[in-house]
Amino acid sequence: MIFFYALANCIKQTAPWPSGKAELCKSSIHQFESDRRLFDGIDRRVGSQQHSPNVASKCGYRLFRRTSLYYLRSCILILTVFFGFAYSALAQDNSSDNYTKRAKINLGRQINSPFSELAPIISPNGKLLFFTMGRDHPSNLGEDHLQDCYVSHRAQNGSWSAPKNLGLPINSVGNDAISGVSPDGRTLFIKNFIYNPTNGYCFARKDTNGRWNINPITILEYSNSSHLSSQSISVNGDFIVISAERADGYGGLDLYVSRVKDRSKNLYGPLENLGLVLNTNSDEIAPFLAADSKTLYFSSRGRGGFGDADVFMTKRLDDSWVNWSAPKNLGKDINTEGMDAYYSVPASGDVAFFSSSNGNNHLDLYKILLNTDEQPDPVMLLQGEVMNRQGVMIHGSVAITDIQDNINICNSESSEDLGDFSLVLPTGKRYRLSVSAPGYLPFSSEIDLSQTQQFADTTITVILDSVTIGSVATIEDIYFDFNKATLKSESFFSLDKLAELLHSNEHWVVRIEGYTDSIGSAEFNKVLSHDRAQSVVSYLISKGIVSERLQAEGFGAASPVADNSTEDGRRKNRRVELRLIRFSEK
Repeated sequence: MIFFYALANCIKQTAPWPSGKAELCKSSIHQFESDRRLFDGIDRRVGSQQHSPNVASKCGYRLFRRTSLYYLRSCILILTVFFGFAYSALAQDNSSDNYTKRAKINLGRQINSPFSELAPIISPNGKLLFFTMGRDHPSNLGEDHLQDCYVSHRAQNGSWSAPKNLGLPINSVGNDAISGVSPDGRTLFIKNFIYNPTNGYCFARKDTNGRWNINPITILEYSNSSHLSSQSISVNGDFIVISAERADGYGGLDLYVSRVKDRSKNLYGPLENLGLVLNTNSDEIAPFLAADSKTLYFSSRGRGGFGDADVFMTKRLDDSWVNWSAPKNLGKDINTEGMDAYYSVPASGDVAFFSSSNGNNHLDLYKILLNTDEQPDPVMLLQGEVMNRQGVMIHGSVAITDIQDNINICNSESSEDLGDFSLVLPTGKRYRLSVSAPGYLPFSSEIDLSQTQQFADTTITVILDSVTIGSVATIEDIYFDFNKATLKSESFFSLDKLAELLHSNEHWVVRIEGYTDSIGSAEFNKVLSHDRAQSVVSYLISKGIVSERLQAEGFGAASPVADNSTEDGRRKNRRVELRLIRFSEK
């Protein structure tokens, strides 16, 4: 194609070059008519002046040269246009791979039925698909068979199981919906007016026996003048984004946020409008807050686009919830002439699930791959299990803390039947993982995501020691200045927790054991590890723990728990352990 553009530029020097394909065709036709008239005039002149053969000869030569240039130029023009169209078609064929990747993929008959499937919610790990089955489905509860909630499980080969009605108490004789699921799949954010006539919002939590328990959610000063509403919840449960019509809105349904005030009481604060960057004088509906708790997908009727309501994406720029990036229309591959809404994205951020018309006056569930610029910020999906030294699963409490700010990020619990837990962590920071269980010594470790720039799916196993003589608690997140025994401030959080543990168990006598990596001489490492253990003892004494209950010992690079040839392994080997050595008589 570059060759033809270059050739066209050469010809342009002898004739004007019109812009645009339509003008090009018109110009060629006009030029042809002009040359034809010139040819006719010369022919008549030659015929009337046969006594002047030189004139005729010169005119014939000029005619031949001009008509030859004309036909050459016309042929090149035609070839240029032809190859231009061919190149465009070829480019479209070459881009078909991208389009195929963006094609809507129907989830198939195993999921979809002759009835409508609505508003899918994919679990963060992508293994559970919750959705609402439209009215009149024979499996829906109640005489009227109004909307019910269903779940499907994804197998290792990617196939989906037959949808299962979640039954009572999640479903009722009314219209029911699921709008969020916790990373471990054991807490659902649902809409059920039977259990909460005020606003319909509830948590459904699965107990150790597999039963769902419904807990109504209170939102202070809640109101919505529309009979329509849609909502989404952050993966840590701190924020609920709601589409509602209110007096303090900008027209139609606006997007609002409610922040958690008391988690133990399921209490959330008043709705706060997300501002004019997102809201218009028409409807903004179907919000979905991605796993990064920053990226928001929603549908709007007030921003133009391809149809009734289009899906847009925006990112939260700070913690105010009113500063957002300009909403981006997700394009024609996602948006259609009809209403497009209810997108749900797993923690991986690379695919969206949604409901769309199947052409038979019903909705089916689909998925579509998202381009990089349409994906949320990367996160880590941290999945793990908690067990004792004998390999028995333990019901424990799991907490994640921001090391720099000492702020709790999220919490989870390991189940008694499986011992597993699941959490979502935004990348770009360092975190503290703390695990505790009754009758066991605690565990603490660092998770460094400060340099992670893409989605990570990590599985770990936490082993807790029971409270017996000789049992050990590993505390990896105690930090010292380089080659020194001076404690860093990031250590104080875990040390304070350790002091609380010792205050709660006044009969414990413990030894603080220090370890280093293998860098440096054995003598230096042993002295350093002892001095660091002594620094921990001194800190605990400053928190009120009597010195007679504390001992310090350093072991240098002995007993490594990881490979010293890697930085991550060396970090794990630089640790402090608490060993229970006896019970005092007091």
